[in-house]
Amino acid sequence: MPAGDVLGRRKIVPAVSPLPFKVLSEPYSSFAIDVGQPVPKPNEPVLAVPLGESPTVFVPRGLRFWIALHGTCPAGSIDVVDPAGNPQPYRGGFYAAPGSYRYRAHCEGISRDEHTIVVVRSDAAGTSASDQSAMVIDANGQPWSLTFGGSRSGVTLRWKGQPPRGPYLLYLQAPGPGRPRQIATGVAEFRLVPDLVLPEELYRFWFTNTKTGARSAVTQLRINSDPRDPAVTLDDLKAEKAPEGGWNVSYKASLLPSWSVTMPGPAISAPDDDRGHWDATVHLADAEPLVIRAEGMGAVQYHVRGPFGPTADLKNPFE
Repeated sequence: MPAGDVLGRRKIVPAVSPLPFKVLSEPYSSFAIDVGQPVPKPNEPVLAVPLGESPTVFVPRGLRFWIALHGTCPAGSIDVVDPAGNPQPYRGGFYAAPGSYRYRAHCEGISRDEHTIVVVRSDAAGTSASDQSAMVIDANGQPWSLTFGGSRSGVTLRWKGQPPRGPYLLYLQAPGPGRPRQIATGVAEFRLVPDLVLPEELYRFWFTNTKTGARSAVTQLRINSDPRDPAVTLDDLKAEKAPEGGWNVSYKASLLPSWSVTMPGPAISAPDDDRGHWDATVHLADAEPLVIRAEGMGAVQYHVRGPFGPTADLKNPFE
């Protein structure tokens, strides 16, 4: 399947050119930053967020980088308020510490509504969703509401009071006129993972005993989602120093349903399956982080990893 194909309700799109995340090498004015104000030093990483966007930015612990509000407005026309409620100097951006930053641009052609950029440490993201992974949902006829968020571990569907193994079938009925899917056999407990359902939908599930004809209660399950939980999971990141300079970074990733993703390219392999999994290898300059942009459910996310140099003893920053 080509990398631009739709995977169910996911879409993986390789970027034609690298995303607007780069080492700051041009004059500061190209990033709408006023010279003379505190600004990023040359070779510090910069993430350019388009004016009018309200993304969530997921960053690893300890990464210091600058978020530049990128657009046609001069820096002096952009108000920024930090997580503590303190106005920031008119400098067109800020160093990204965890928290919620509010900004408003006052210039022609740009929405003057207030926008928000939320910076979240990757190791702290999805905590509430992970806590939910121990949840057991009984087929007892009572309606349930479930938020997967960024957790891939799922929840357990159970026919309570039955032996753990037997002549059982588990059915999942999606919204609409289609037939129910048989998703498990021979077990009275089954792990439901996000890949089997779509967010913001209402499902029904039930167990049957093929030997006795008994059936559990038909139970409703509403799948909720939080657009600020991470839509992308990154694993097995490896960085090797490239002979031509910079770093060759490989990784594996997966994407939640109803989201599309844009990646630095073009060295992107075809998706491994129809569940939003893919592998990629990209070349990055020294001090340039890996950035993946995800969009869905009316929200935008940036997932940041790295950077990868240029210290001589840094062979793999993920070890």
